[in-house]
Amino acid sequence: AQFKRLAEFHRIHGTTSVPAKYPIDPKLGNWVVRQRHQYQSMQKGKTSNMSKERIQLLEGLAFQWS
Repeated sequence: AQFKRLAEFHRIHGTTSVPAKYPIDPKLGNWVVRQRHQYQSMQKGKTSNMSKERIQLLEGLAFQWS
């Protein structure tokens, strides 16, 4: 569900850089922050819920990991 909202945000704004405190959709802003955190944890070899499939989906939207 959040990915679809991010895809819509990307379609409208041309970016996936959702503000962390995005007033229109606070849950989306929080979700984007969590995706970056999960990805960074995975990169460091720590426990993470990030999957290769989700990485591919997000990178398909030119997601910025940092």
